[in-house]
Amino acid sequence: MKLPRVFLADPDMPNWALENDLVLTRQALRGTVQFSSLAACTCIHAVWWKKLEEISPSRLVGKRIIAHVPGEPYRYLARPDFHRAAAVVGRWVAQSEQARRQLARVGISSVHIPYTVDVETFRPLPPDDSALQEVRRRWQIPAEGYLISNFLRDTAADLTTPNVMKGPRLFLELLRGLVARGYRIHVLLAGPRRFWMRRRLAEHGIPFTFVGERVEEDDMDVNTLPHALLNLLYNLSDLYVVSSRTEGGPRSLLEAASARCKVVSTCVGIAPDLLEPACLFASPVEAVRIIEEDIVEGSLEATVAPQAQRILVHHQPAAVAPLFRRLYAELEQVPPVRALPRRHALRPRRVGTADDGFFRPWDPARPAEARSAGDRAPRVVGFLHASGKPRARAETPQELDLPGVLRESGFGVEENQVRPGVRVYVLDAPELEAADLAALQQ
Repeated sequence: MKLPRVFLADPDMPNWALENDLVLTRQALRGTVQFSSLAACTCIHAVWWKKLEEISPSRLVGKRIIAHVPGEPYRYLARPDFHRAAAVVGRWVAQSEQARRQLARVGISSVHIPYTVDVETFRPLPPDDSALQEVRRRWQIPAEGYLISNFLRDTAADLTTPNVMKGPRLFLELLRGLVARGYRIHVLLAGPRRFWMRRRLAEHGIPFTFVGERVEEDDMDVNTLPHALLNLLYNLSDLYVVSSRTEGGPRSLLEAASARCKVVSTCVGIAPDLLEPACLFASPVEAVRIIEEDIVEGSLEATVAPQAQRILVHHQPAAVAPLFRRLYAELEQVPPVRALPRRHALRPRRVGTADDGFFRPWDPARPAEARSAGDRAPRVVGFLHASGKPRARAETPQELDLPGVLRESGFGVEENQVRPGVRVYVLDAPELEAADLAALQQ
C-alpha cells in the first residue's frame, strides 16, 4: 500500500514541550506515513498550528493540512492568527477531551488523539536506586517531611511577574495553608523561570529546594533539565502539584503519573482524562483538604495504579498509533487548500478592512457576511473595575487583554461608566459591591 507523503512541521521551539510532541508524534506515525520534504509532500502535519504562518501560501495550495491544538482552544479564540490558521487546516487533532469539546462548541470538528509520554524514560524506580540517592545528596533534598513538587514555569518572560496560566498564586496559597495547619512540608522546584515562586517561598519562610542554576537572566537554556533527571525527581517526590488556570496538557502530569508519583491538579487540559476524581481540586482550600488526607492517611495511594494504567492504554506512542492510522486512512476526506488570491499571505491583517473571503476576522457577535450596510454602529461592552483600576488588561504576555481585543474587533469599550447604549457589562473584580455600582451610575 502506498503511504501518504507527509511533511511533519518542526515547531522549532527548543526547551518547550512542543519539541517532545514532535518526537513522540513521529514515533506514532512510523509505518503509517512516508515522511517527506515540504516540496514533495501531499499533506502537512503541524504539531504547532502557528508554524503554518511560516510557510509560503503558494506552497500550501493543493496540500491537505492536519494540525494539533496544544493549548486550550478557548484561549486561542481571541487570537487572529489562530483564525487565519483555521482557514487552511483541514483536520484538527485535539489532544484532550476538553479541547475536543471546546472546538465542537465553536463549530470546529476534530479528532481526539491523546498526548503521549515516553514510558521508557518516565518510570518508577526502587527506593534504594543509586541514582536517586545521588540526586538527593547532590541537591540536599531532605528525606524527612512531605515533599511537594512542581516543575512548571511560574514566571513570565519578563522574569518578574507571575505566569498567570500556571497558577503560581494558587500553588503558593495551598502551601501556606498546609504550613498554617502545622504540616512539615518541603517544596521541590525544577525547570526554568522559577524566579517568582522562589522569591515568594523565601518571603513566607516555606522550605524549598531548587534543582538548577541560580542565575539572574533568562534560564531557559541552562535550567531546562534532561528527562532522566526529571524522572529521578518525580520518584523522590511524595506529591506533584499542577495549579494551572489553563493548559493543553500539561505534559508533566503524564510524566509524574508514568513514574507512579501521586498527583493533584486543577481541572485543566488532560487532568480529567488522566486523573482519578479524588486528585482534582478547584480551590486552595480543597487542595489543602486533599493533601492533608494524603499526609495523614495516604489517601492518594489508591490513585497511583489506575493512573499509571491509563498511561499505558491511552498515552504512549504505541497506544495512539492506531488513531493516527485511522486519521490517515480517511485523508481523502480532508479538503486540500484551495487556490489563494495572489496577494494573500498567512500574516496579520487589519481587522475590519475589506476581506477576500478566504480569511475573515473573527467577529464574536456576528459573521462578517451577515452585516448590513446600515449596521455600522459598534456594539459597546462595559468593564467595571474596583477602585477604578482596570484589571482585564494584560499584565503579562500570557494574559488576555480583553478590552483591547474587543476594540480591535470593532467594538466600543466603556470602562467604569454605566450609561445608555451599553447592553453588556463585565464585572472585573469580585469585590465590587452594590455600593460601588451605585457610585458608578451617578
